[in-house]
Amino acid sequence: MAYPALAVANYFILRGLADGNPVDPLKLQKLVYLGHGWNLAVNREPLISENIKAWDHGPVVVSVWQEFKHYGRGEIDQSSPTSARIHADDHKVLAVLDGVWEGWGHMDGIALSNWSHEPDGPWFGARRKASALHRSPTIDDDSIRQYFVRLADQESS
Repeated sequence: MAYPALAVANYFILRGLADGNPVDPLKLQKLVYLGHGWNLAVNREPLISENIKAWDHGPVVVSVWQEFKHYGRGEIDQSSPTSARIHADDHKVLAVLDGVWEGWGHMDGIALSNWSHEPDGPWFGARRKASALHRSPTIDDDSIRQYFVRLADQESS
C-alpha cells in the first residue's frame, strides 16, 4: 500500500522529536526518499503515492517541500496537521522506516543530500537526462528500486 508522502514525513518528524533528534526540511526530504527506496527494494512496492523529483539539491517530494518550506533550515517542531499516518499494523513498512531512522537518522541534511548525489544514484541519472526545458524531472521508481537493491546486496555481502 502506498501512503501519502506526508504520512511518511510525519513518521520521521515524530520519531526525531521523540528521540531528541529533530529533522529539518532538507533531512526530511532525504529520509522520505530513503524510506521509499528501501521499501521498493525490500517490500517490492512503492512507499509513497507521489513522484520524487530530481531538484538541484537532491530528491524532493513536492508536497513535503510545500508543507515544511517555511521552516527554512530550522528544525521542524511539529508534524503536518494532515490525518495521514502510517498504519500501526503495517509492520513491513514500519520495519523499513525504523531501519531508515536507525541507519540514517543520525546524519544531517547536508550529509544525506551529498549521499543522494552519488554518480551511480537515481538522482544523478535523472538530472543527467534532464533537458534545459525540464529541469526537475521525475526520478522513476524502477531506477530507485534497482539502486536500493544494489545497496542491499552490498550490505549483505
